[in-house]
Amino acid sequence: MVDTVTICVPKIGSIASLGSLRETHDVSSGHKTTHGRLGTLKVTRKPDGATWIRGSLPRWYYGSNVRTMTAADVRAAAAALASLLDFNPADSCVYRLDLAATLTLPRPVAEYLPLFGPLSRAKHLIHVGRGVQYQWSHRTISVYDKGHEAKRPGNLLRFEVQFKKKVKRQLKLSRTLTFADLVDPSTMAMLVRRWRMSYDKIPKLRMPELTLPSSVKELDVQLAQTGLQVLGLDRLRSLVDASDLARCTKTRMRTRLKERATGGGSSVSASRIGELDAAIAAAIRYAMGMPESAT
Repeated sequence: MVDTVTICVPKIGSIASLGSLRETHDVSSGHKTTHGRLGTLKVTRKPDGATWIRGSLPRWYYGSNVRTMTAADVRAAAAALASLLDFNPADSCVYRLDLAATLTLPRPVAEYLPLFGPLSRAKHLIHVGRGVQYQWSHRTISVYDKGHEAKRPGNLLRFEVQFKKKVKRQLKLSRTLTFADLVDPSTMAMLVRRWRMSYDKIPKLRMPELTLPSSVKELDVQLAQTGLQVLGLDRLRSLVDASDLARCTKTRMRTRLKERATGGGSSVSASRIGELDAAIAAAIRYAMGMPESAT
């Protein structure tokens, strides 16, 4: 379930394994900083020897971050990274940590996104493309269509919790989190619980009130923007039938609605929430190496 990390280690044994090596100099002090890459990871060695490693661990280890990283995968990736760069994971400090899972859902992601309601303490609630972001000063929660982003088939919803700064304080730890902690089963279980708590805190919305657009074009825009309203077709049909719109407009609207999935009412919304809950539980089982994989 670990994704993007930023860690700092006192030193690495060698930079021979790095690619795209280059150096920058501070004109005033004459100090030299070395920059390089280890696959998709960015590596920066400061003048005092301290080395910063940044990037998506699953993208580096798998070649993609679509797949959810299991606890066993984190252990293997951490061991491989420490071996290649020759550093002790226990000596490191974690300055950024993203927890994420890709949920496989039975229906298109657009039908689930409108379920995620506003969080009262979030500084910003932003609808970005095919997703939603909740932003704080040091943390971000992102919910979005991973299949669309990665150009992968399937109904793939990504749920990410990004601890961008002050990881120790946000996780309420007694000491700084290290890269070695990420391979500890009890620490991983705690991180998974925090990921789940973030999901549970977001209110899940019921079916919004439907209104009848005055034209077929407005109907298309409404269905494209709200996604979930496609589930209220019975209500929309009744509004169309009872309206005083022109006959040709009614016919075209009925055709549009017929092209969409059927259903309607808050009971359908409740079933979608249940599908989300089940996918979250499956993702946790998968990440912790329990039966029934989520992805």
